Amino acid sequence: MHYNIYEALNLSVDFYKSYSTYESYRKKVTDKVLDLIKRENVESLCFFGVGNGCDMDYFKIMNQDVVMTLTDIDRKAMERAIHFVGIEPDEVRLAAFDYLGDCSDLISGLAKRLEKLDKEDGGLMAYHASIGQFYKGLMKKIENMDYRAYIQEDQDLVILLPIYTQILFVELVSKLSHIKRFGDIQDVLLQHMIGVIDRFNYSLVKVIKPEGYLFVLSDIVEIHPEDELFGQYRREVGEPAISGQDIMQTDSITQEVKKRIEDYETQYGLGLGSYGLLNLEEYMAKREEDYYFWQFDEKRAFLVKGLVYHKQG
Repeated sequence: MHYNIYEALNLSVDFYKSYSTYESYRKKVTDKVLDLIKRENVESLCFFGVGNGCDMDYFKIMNQDVVMTLTDIDRKAMERAIHFVGIEPDEVRLAAFDYLGDCSDLISGLAKRLEKLDKEDGGLMAYHASIGQFYKGLMKKIENMDYRAYIQEDQDLVILLPIYTQILFVELVSKLSHIKRFGDIQDVLLQHMIGVIDRFNYSLVKVIKPEGYLFVLSDIVEIHPEDELFGQYRREVGEPAISGQDIMQTDSITQEVKKRIEDYETQYGLGLGSYGLLNLEEYMAKREEDYYFWQFDEKRAFLVKGLVYHKQG
């Protein structure tokens, strides 16, 4: 990941509007974290992928008498987030670092090689070879990453916010979309991401205590206003009061979210968000599964799968 790309993304978001739009989603995922803290006697927890901080109530979590660490590549975004909710800098630990290490030179080198192939009208296999060379160098770099160098101690609970679909690939698209054959090589770029996500998960799990827990949220399917589920959700969360019937309707939305995700994966296979969750089962035992509807803005919403894993020593 590269600071300029992700800082620009964070700055492009209307923070106050997003904080309001995310309210229902934020309450549900925060309640899940609070439940885990109480149920598992959590004393220390760490968040990965905090960004602008709109999708979790960090003030409410901090008041549970826990040692809380927030991590992201963008320190300024995290500082804005805690300031907005009234958390003093000395009440929380902030660790800003790139989860894959600084790979900007590798990405620039790949872009130059592919641009050269464009000029030479190179064959597709030459593009594939360049991409393979890039990922080989990248894997050597990220194998040396140890998140414990940035986080002061191993954690009882780690919360991974929805970033599987953003790790590296967002920057690759940004830097390579001008390549003439980008449409032909996009699937190859995605296939290589499997190794990157596996290594990221490996490093993530290492900061969890032997009997600790991991709660992961992953965006799986994007939907838009013309989808009936989008409109149905908006109508229900907009009600001023929740009756028994409303709760039943909300439960029906949860079932519809689950079905949509299953149908999507049946038709298109596992995307990066789904693969990241599945790969974690190589390292931890899956314990719980939930589904969430995350309205991102007026034009987009995401169907999110949330899983709890237990390290079990």
